Amino acid sequence: MSGDLAVVAADIVIAPELENWVWAGSPRVARELGWSSEEELRGWLAARGYWSSDARKPDDPKAAYQAALRENRLAASASRFRRLAESVSFRHCEDTAFQRLLSLLRTWFPRE
Repeated sequence: MSGDLAVVAADIVIAPELENWVWAGSPRVARELGWSSEEELRGWLAARGYWSSDARKPDDPKAAYQAALRENRLAASASRFRRLAESVSFRHCEDTAFQRLLSLLRTWFPRE
């Protein structure tokens, strides 16, 4: 092994709920889920008990995501997640494990 090569490893446990980062406060999320605005989507979710008024995201992100899609007769799909991943910033995601992963990836793969 070369002296210039450093081996780094880290253990990070991320809840498998991919829908968690979706609720980062972007108007693109509402549009992708078939709603005209973030306020309309959040109000609909709150009225059905998916989103507490004082919370920053739904209590059960996956259930809220699925309910919003179902209401608009849209299917959950990999392409929908891809469009969200391409357009919604991770900056506002509050999941500490996810933020740690991003930090490590940025350390391992810095921008040049």
